[in-house]
Amino acid sequence: MLAIPVLAAVITIAWAADADIYLESIDKKFFNSLNKIESIFKTWFPKFSFSTEYHIENYQINSLNNESYGLLYSGGLDSLSSYIKHKKETLSLISIWGADIPLNKTKFWDKVKYKVTQLAEMDDIKCYFIKTNVREMMNENLLNKTYLEGEDTNWWLSVSHGLILTSLTSLLPIKTLIMPSSMDENEKVPHGSDLFKFMDYRWADSSLIYDCNLSRHEKIKYLLRGNTQYYQFLRVCYTQFQDYNCGMCEKCLRTITGLLIEGIDPNKCNFKVKNGFLDLIKYYLSNNIILLHSEIAAWEDIQNNIPEESSIEFSFGLKNLILMIIIIKRTIKKEYF
Repeated sequence: MLAIPVLAAVITIAWAADADIYLESIDKKFFNSLNKIESIFKTWFPKFSFSTEYHIENYQINSLNNESYGLLYSGGLDSLSSYIKHKKETLSLISIWGADIPLNKTKFWDKVKYKVTQLAEMDDIKCYFIKTNVREMMNENLLNKTYLEGEDTNWWLSVSHGLILTSLTSLLPIKTLIMPSSMDENEKVPHGSDLFKFMDYRWADSSLIYDCNLSRHEKIKYLLRGNTQYYQFLRVCYTQFQDYNCGMCEKCLRTITGLLIEGIDPNKCNFKVKNGFLDLIKYYLSNNIILLHSEIAAWEDIQNNIPEESSIEFSFGLKNLILMIIIIKRTIKKEYF
């Protein structure tokens, strides 16, 4: 069992770089899952060698006899909405330092950890915090240049994060792990957790639920809206490590827009929205500045959910909100693809 997180960290590099694996023992169900992942990756990553040979002395059948549910939790829209959806289960929150927050950002991690603890205390549930240096082990820039293609792909998001994050939970007393993700039928590039859509992922007597039956905007519309007590915990930004949400990056702007469409005041969700926000959205969208191919589908998701009429009004006025809706309807077009 102790070998699971280590093997998960190096196996994708071995597949890419023509390296072999030597192990004294490994959990048999986890190794079987790796074989399934390898077959999926063969269709996703044509530059990988996939010539790895395994030298493993013993495949073990393990039984942990766990009963509880665990949720991989970052505070983002996906994980917060999955929490709202599954909170009636015997649920524990699992947050990982060293994934999207670097280990040298101690003050920011303390801020995030405080919010997770606050949520757990509010609902009287357990929370686990895992610290890992796994991303510091890898030269992600070199891996990107050598083995990946396209501006939308990078090693962490496209290849390794799904396998690594789930493996880090394998030693916790969790029977069923829930991994949040958005349903995106228009995704054009590989995503390192989407592989769980196509396989039964297991270790010991534990298994994974890949929670991806709603799009990002549908999660705002059906899960977040109305659950006002959870607005204070939303954290979607990963471009900086000062403010809880910067309010300026593509992901922040997209989330703010989705919140406005559904009548949720983003200022209650750890954003600082001022009058200039609508002008910024108009400029970015009109000049196609913030949109990669992988992000256009998310904006189209918002576009498809814009109501024909709206009575929503915040401090910057109904007129400006209607203007923003018109801008989005005219700007996000299929020909961007």
